[in-house]
Amino acid sequence: MLRKVNKRACYSFMMPNVLGNLLNGSKAKFLYIQSLRSYFHCLDDMASYTAFFLALVTGILSLCAPTASGGEAIDLEALSSFKISITSDPLDALANWRNLTHHCNWPGVACDSRRSVVSLILPEKQLEGVISPFIANISYLTYLDLSSNSFRGSIPFCLGKLGRLQSLSLASNVLDGSIPETIGNCISLTTASLSNNKLSGHIPSALGGCKKLRGLDLSSNVLEGMIPVNISQLLNLEQLLNLSNNRLEGVIPAEIGRLSLLSSLDLSSNMLSGRIPSELGNLTKLRYLNISRNHLEGPVPQIGVLASFNWSNFEGNDELCGVSDSSPCSKVARSHQHRRHTAMVASVVSVCVFLALLFCFVFYCICLRDRHRTTLIEYNPYPDPNYKKSYLQERTDSFNAENIIGSSSGSIVYKGGNIAVNVYKTDCSRQTDFFYRYIGSLLKIRHRNLLNVVGFCREESFYALVTEYEPNGHLDTLMHAARMEDRRMTFDLSKRIDVLISTAGALIHLHEYCQSRIVHGHLKPTNIYLDEHFRFRVGGFGTLELLQDHLQQERKASSAMEGTISYLAPELADMERVTPKADVFSLGVILMEMLTGRKAPASLETESGERISLRQWIEKGINGGSLATLADPALGQNISERESERKKIADLFKISLLCTEEIVESRPTMSQVLAWLDNIKHDRVDSNTGI
Repeated sequence: MLRKVNKRACYSFMMPNVLGNLLNGSKAKFLYIQSLRSYFHCLDDMASYTAFFLALVTGILSLCAPTASGGEAIDLEALSSFKISITSDPLDALANWRNLTHHCNWPGVACDSRRSVVSLILPEKQLEGVISPFIANISYLTYLDLSSNSFRGSIPFCLGKLGRLQSLSLASNVLDGSIPETIGNCISLTTASLSNNKLSGHIPSALGGCKKLRGLDLSSNVLEGMIPVNISQLLNLEQLLNLSNNRLEGVIPAEIGRLSLLSSLDLSSNMLSGRIPSELGNLTKLRYLNISRNHLEGPVPQIGVLASFNWSNFEGNDELCGVSDSSPCSKVARSHQHRRHTAMVASVVSVCVFLALLFCFVFYCICLRDRHRTTLIEYNPYPDPNYKKSYLQERTDSFNAENIIGSSSGSIVYKGGNIAVNVYKTDCSRQTDFFYRYIGSLLKIRHRNLLNVVGFCREESFYALVTEYEPNGHLDTLMHAARMEDRRMTFDLSKRIDVLISTAGALIHLHEYCQSRIVHGHLKPTNIYLDEHFRFRVGGFGTLELLQDHLQQERKASSAMEGTISYLAPELADMERVTPKADVFSLGVILMEMLTGRKAPASLETESGERISLRQWIEKGINGGSLATLADPALGQNISERESERKKIADLFKISLLCTEEIVESRPTMSQVLAWLDNIKHDRVDSNTGI
């Protein structure tokens, strides 16, 4: 009979011995065989045999493989084990994972200048299988994204070895089992998304060790138990804390009120009970709150930020009161007393009621059997509007033209105090399903560089989206300041790179980390705002498909629309295939505009009278070796005095041309663009691209 011991101990003993001793020579082979023999005695179920088989195959391949440096060899072995654990790859996402090319060039894999693997990004590839535990041996792994696939089994507990891991996304798979306690060892983790799986058990208290976490999404699983109190140790949590659609019970910890940076809190659709702690009113940065569909009771504290939310944020808690549109607290108290008085009567008639219901059920089943068609029960699948037209009219002085802060052929944007009201000219009634689906997605999006959507209004043919309003203007004003000295002092090269990094990070969040992947499609400088801390935030997203009828009209419009059209990718003309690469094109045009100091019209007129695009003008200048004549005069000092700054500007021009390739497949991804920009900012060189 096989000896049964702790499987975690077996893994921890086996992995460093198997993968850590893959050196040259007979001694290594001897150590490898000894490790496998020791591990074999730990096997007690089929899952263990599977892991043993993977280790055996990986070890044999590694001992027979060509010699490589220690770190590279370990990374290669870990990636090979990962591939072996994949049982189905219908899109051939890993077809090019062969020893013919260096593993740093494999699709989904990225390395740093030391050729150490730093990211493994394979979302939406329809991969099936288990997540190989050997992935934890990629010691420099920083980004791991396996979301929207069909990975099964449990999350490997050994992921806790990844002390450099910053972003973890395993959302939208079929993972089960519990969240391993070792996740608390990932001390560099900033975002973690494990939503839309079948994870069970308790939320590990060890998560409190991830002090750098800024976003945590565990929604849509079957987690149970209480919310751990030490979640309040995550003081850097600012993007979101989403624990919705689970089976959590107990009270809402008052300690959550210590998360002073938190902007989004969603605890809806659980079994939480007790009162809402007044400490939640201390969350001054909170822009989105949803604790609906629980078993909470008592008055909603009208303290601090809690007083700014309406009943839609609390509905589905029958015992709550004290918010507009909810039951008055006195009525709830009388209801409690009435229920106590009627409890005895209810117990007496319960048997009669049960028999009556049983009779009705039998009668209904008989009728249902004889019916060939059934009538659908109507229900409302849409989110409820949280703004009324009369309120928006009051805030915008009846949509006074003096309050217009932006417009397009599809909508007009009005200022209304601390909110901006985007009123659609499009007849959204023809796209009601899409409108509500998109609104539901937009209300959940939270990122430090995205302008938050706070609500919407729909009354008959009136459709409006409500966002935050930033009073410090937008990027277009900053880029084209009238005085050159102002641009040189307040918008130097470093600040321009920071704008691009912030914008790319926000777009990656829309493309890769939202439950409904979103393409901005309308990116331009007037949609990049400055908040009260002079941080850049992207707005105007989420309306691409609502505006599709107008995009074709805009491309045929007069020169008055020329400034907007210049930023739109060419494939948006027919709307047949819209991908995140459309936003890459727009960012490339903005980068050209930043570097040249010229606004981005559809075409420029040369000295010979020829009309060419801004891209063609830059290509001519670069081929002619006249970088100084291309660059914004405010950057002239950067070019003439510092060779390192000249190199940065040349690389940025190169990125702008790559981003604005007419063929969609020739453009880089937004993640690649962000990596290049980060390399330029920190004076690093990517060995694979040269940028």
